[in-house]
Amino acid sequence: MKNLILIIAITIGLTIQCMGQDYMKVLNEKDYATLVSYTNATINLEIDRNKSTEKSTVAINKVQEKLEAFSAIKWESVHRGASESKDAKYFIAEARNASGDGLRLFFHLETVGDKRKISSIRVRAL
Repeated sequence: MKNLILIIAITIGLTIQCMGQDYMKVLNEKDYATLVSYTNATINLEIDRNKSTEKSTVAINKVQEKLEAFSAIKWESVHRGASESKDAKYFIAEARNASGDGLRLFFHLETVGDKRKISSIRVRAL
């Protein structure tokens, strides 16, 4: 029984780690089309404390505009975790530009069917 619990815990940990790596790859490669495929139909979006609810393509376009204006050259995974709800997860990344300025991106994920989908994105200066 202990071995089964250990195997399940390792599998969950690796799944969460791979999920974070996928997001980091998408962000590094500026693959916004793939990012759209990871989202719900609508996204709660907050950029520089301006909140809105947008269709996923509009939300990702706004995130893309912000990131392109920022000119990120380095990405780092800061945190992956679970919120109080069993079905909710999140992923936090930081971006740096050539001037050393930073942005923090917070992705909140919800379970939709058998997949995790981005339901909200927050972008803030560090």
